[in-house]
Amino acid sequence: MRSFGKKINGTVKKMLILRLLFILLSGALLLFFTFYSYAWFAKSSSVHSTGMSVVVSAETYDILIDRTTTYDTGHDYISGENELKDHLAANGYSLSATSTATASDIAFELVNEYSFENHRYIMPGSYGTLSFYIRPRIAGSGITARFSLNLGGYKYDLEQNEMVAITSTSVLNMLKGHILFFGERTGADHEHYVYDDLIDDGEFSFDSLGKSLCNEVGKTDCYKVTLYWEWPITYDAISDNIRSSDPYDTKKYPEELGDYLTDHEEYFFAVSLTSDKQEEKIDAYNDGDQTIGDGAVCLVVQMKAL
Repeated sequence: MRSFGKKINGTVKKMLILRLLFILLSGALLLFFTFYSYAWFAKSSSVHSTGMSVVVSAETYDILIDRTTTYDTGHDYISGENELKDHLAANGYSLSATSTATASDIAFELVNEYSFENHRYIMPGSYGTLSFYIRPRIAGSGITARFSLNLGGYKYDLEQNEMVAITSTSVLNMLKGHILFFGERTGADHEHYVYDDLIDDGEFSFDSLGKSLCNEVGKTDCYKVTLYWEWPITYDAISDNIRSSDPYDTKKYPEELGDYLTDHEEYFFAVSLTSDKQEEKIDAYNDGDQTIGDGAVCLVVQMKAL
């Protein structure tokens, strides 16, 4: 794998300056809402990993979010003229509201639990959560919702002097295999995390039946929804940690990730494999990370109610 002209291997890939900041956005049409998640590769060594997300209300419920401290002021692609925050503001997105009851489009931060050199970069090896709250508009009513989740990207077009959507199939494919989302996670820390409910078909659902309302102050009439994401640092970090059908197997990733990988090698490997050798797969996966880094300055996670 090459990064900024230098040949590197998987064991030192975590040193890459592939620093992503996620932002979630949304727009609404009739009964559905959409989250877009923007991310960008930051050049400054002092950049912290934060992000924003935007949500809107559906006919039967509102979306609420928590805000955390932001660290992105003044950094590349974020707050300059025609950059990310300008783009959001121009499209009517609020960077201060905490509920769709007061603003239909809201921007907020995605949680990144990974720390590197005292900064929270989103890069190969990073992981975290995406959380929001569903408040029924009729108190006590149940909620059933189904969502699609798709990853895309943006880059800065110097001629147009604005961000434009990524259309490269290779970049879009790599996002589907390198940034993984799950519906469940157990374990006390990253070393012991065990994931379940891989979102492998781009869809997930929420049903309030059997679930309790949130006990957090100000949200006791809401249901909390949390997804878990991880960017595996190398291919062997995936292949060595996929569980078998043995119910006592406690490896990190669910069995269905193995099927997803087999069925969609184009999501994990930047080049077509010529053999089944582990070294070739490791290199091809690393090249996939570089494809993302070379092809986008801003990633997009789009969630839409179906």
